Amino acid sequence: MGGVVLFKERDGTIDAFASTMKTGSSMEVRSQHDASAGWGPVTSMGKVPETDIGLSQPSTVSQLPDGRVHLTVHEWNRNSRYWQITQDAPGGPWGSWQLCGLAKSGLRYDQHCLAVFTIRDGRIAEVREFFADTLHAKNVVFV
Repeated sequence: MGGVVLFKERDGTIDAFASTMKTGSSMEVRSQHDASAGWGPVTSMGKVPETDIGLSQPSTVSQLPDGRVHLTVHEWNRNSRYWQITQDAPGGPWGSWQLCGLAKSGLRYDQHCLAVFTIRDGRIAEVREFFADTLHAKNVVFV
C-alpha cells in the first residue's frame, strides 16, 4: 500500500487520496474546499471488483477538461496491472473501477466488454458477451 497523494483542482480544492483495506481494496479521498473550513469527511471511492488486490498510492491524478478528476492506481502485488477511476461529475461521486493492463507486447490493453444475461425461472439461462473493439485486441494482444 502507499502513502497519501495530494492533488489541487483548478478551483483550489485540495484532494487527499490514500489506499485502504478497511472495506476491501479501495481508495479513500478527503477534500478541503476552503482552508478555513478544514478537511471534509473521508469518502470511499468504491471497492475494486476483484479479491486479493493490493492498491498502491495513485500513480497519476489529473483533472479532465470538464472538471472531473481521474486516477490511475497500480497494484503493488502485480507488475503489469493497474486500475483507473473517474468521477461521474465534477465534485460528484466516483464511477466504477476499470482494470487496465499491459499485454506481453508491452502495449496497453484496455478491453471493454458487455455481458447480457437471459434469466428464465429465476436462473441464468444464457450469457452473451460482446467486445467493444476486437481490432484493439488483435493489434495489442495478438502481435
